[in-house]
This record gives sequence, C-alpha cells and structure tokens, in this order.
Amino acid sequence: MLGQWRLRSGDATGAMQAFEELLKVAPASFGLVAMPYVEAAAACGRLDEARAALQALQVRAPSMAVLRALMQGPGGREQEQAALLAGQLQRQPTLSAAEALLAQPPDTWSEDGLAGIRKAVSQAAAPVQRYRCAACGFEARHWFWQCPGCLGWDSFPPRPVEEL
Repeated sequence: MLGQWRLRSGDATGAMQAFEELLKVAPASFGLVAMPYVEAAAACGRLDEARAALQALQVRAPSMAVLRALMQGPGGREQEQAALLAGQLQRQPTLSAAEALLAQPPDTWSEDGLAGIRKAVSQAAAPVQRYRCAACGFEARHWFWQCPGCLGWDSFPPRPVEEL
C-alpha cells in the first residue's frame, strides 16, 4: 500500500523502493502490485530493470498478474506476448491465460498455446459436465434412473448441469 500511495503522490522512486521490499519479503503477493510497479519503473526510467525482476518472478512463481504486467508497454509485440501466454498456459492452464491468448491475433498462436487453451477449457468444463438430482442436488458424472443420494426415481434431468 505504501508503494501505491507513493506512486499516487508522484514519488515513483519511493514507490519502487516499497515495491522492491515487498518483492523480497512476500513474492507470492507481488502480483497484486505488479502493474503499479511497472508504472513506477517507467516513471523513473527503470523499466528494463523492472521487467527483468518480473521475468525472474514469473519463472519462480508464475501468475497471470505478473504476466499482464510484463506484457504492458508499447504495441507491436504480439508475437512476444503470445509466446509468454503460451508458456503460462503450459505451466498453469487457466481460463484467464486462455482468454488473454485468444485476444491476441490468431496468426500469433502457437501449437503449444492452442494445446494450453484446450487443457484450460477441459479443466474448467469438468465440474459442470455432471448430472444433478432435481430432488436432493446429488451430482454425478453419469445419469441415473434412481438417485443414489435420495433414492428418488427419475429425478435426474436428462441433460448435464452446464446445459440447463
């Protein structure tokens, strides 16, 4: 919070100091201030240094927040951004990373990136590919005539939860 306050007050150098201290003591929390960190670094001419620190953090503890901060900057770097997102999808196939890659121009997508998107969607879809008893709420991966939870007959709608 100190870094954000200093940045809002126009003290980019002080903000950098506060952010760098947080990076040392709580790197897992750094994603919460990664964007203001890049903003402070740009304001005091230390953008390359900040990007190097974010890249190192991304290797140690990958997160979309840190990756989004790394992707900040002038346009025209779609290929680089798509490669970063594909790498993120390989490490952590999340819908956030998939959405960010899909926002890139399609000609920048790699096979690794597409495989990551498929894996992220598959993982996200699994919990809703279930049938739910209308009487008691029991959920199962396949449809039942008789609910194993409440023993009610024909209480499972014939469509999975995601289709209701």
